[in-house]
Formats: sequence, structure tokens, C-alpha cells
Amino acid sequence: MEQWRWDYIELNMVEFNRSLHSGGLASKRFTKFYHWYYHPFLDIFAPSKFIGYYSTTHENYTGDGDGGQTQKILKTL
Repeated sequence: MEQWRWDYIELNMVEFNRSLHSGGLASKRFTKFYHWYYHPFLDIFAPSKFIGYYSTTHENYTGDGDGGQTQKILKTL
């Protein structure tokens, strides 16, 4: 599935870190994220619930779901 391409996940990781202080829903739920992924070349962390969906931004993040689906896919990458 195209939505699981690594370059999209990298873009989501950068987006998560770029706008952490935006006051969006993801920022407000920061302490509720349990499954984090680290990108060693960019030296950033991001939660699976944010990076595991196609083209996620702080503006369109809804927080729906439990993250189980994203964890299964992200572990394969």
C-alpha cells in the first residue's frame, strides 16, 4: 500500500517534530502516545499514531483509533 512508503513516514516524523508547539491536538495528547519510533539520521522521535497514516499534519490529526494497525505496519519497516 502506498500509504506505508518509508518516505511518507519520514515526512510525518518531520512534521510531528516541526510543529510540536503548535497547540494542535497531537501536542495536547503528547503524554498519551505510547509507541514511539526513532529516526537515527534525523535524530527525532515520533509516535506511531501520528506517523502511520498518510500525510498527517497537526492540522488534520484527529487522534482516532488505538494505534494498533500502525504499529503492525511500522514494525515491518
